[in-house]
Amino acid sequence: MSWDAIGAVGQMISAFAFVLVIIQIRHVRAETQRAMGRERVDRSIQILTASAANERVMTLRAKANDSLRPGSLPPFLKAMTEQFNMSLVDALSLNADQNARWTSIAHTFSYLPELSPHERAHFERMTRSATTEPFFQFWYGHLRSSLDPDAVRYIDNVIAQQPR
Repeated sequence: MSWDAIGAVGQMISAFAFVLVIIQIRHVRAETQRAMGRERVDRSIQILTASAANERVMTLRAKANDSLRPGSLPPFLKAMTEQFNMSLVDALSLNADQNARWTSIAHTFSYLPELSPHERAHFERMTRSATTEPFFQFWYGHLRSSLDPDAVRYIDNVIAQQPR
């Protein structure tokens, strides 16, 4: 074998290794973005869940919001306080709780194709269970237009498949 042939083989191996490195970099970048997204969702869920459980925080939030927008509540909170005679603090707590649940559903939905069959079946079972709750349907009906449209289409489909 001549030196030219050895050089050509070396160049082919280098080109192949370069392609592998590029593929690996893309994979690592996608995994990093996914992990950052999951971390953001986890933090949001923790904050919302902690807020929902902390009556003092909800009381302070209600007072601040009342001062900043007197007599004007978002439709969901207005419905909760008027239709169910619920305090604004309780309505805020339930809203935070539902937002935490929705955040988890919407995030998992965004990775649905990547779930194993077992994980997907579990997610779909839990989602069907959550969407059959009258309170979820009430909350969803009031906030649907402000939620992720792709996740909304998925949830609408889940709700449509439920027996009446």
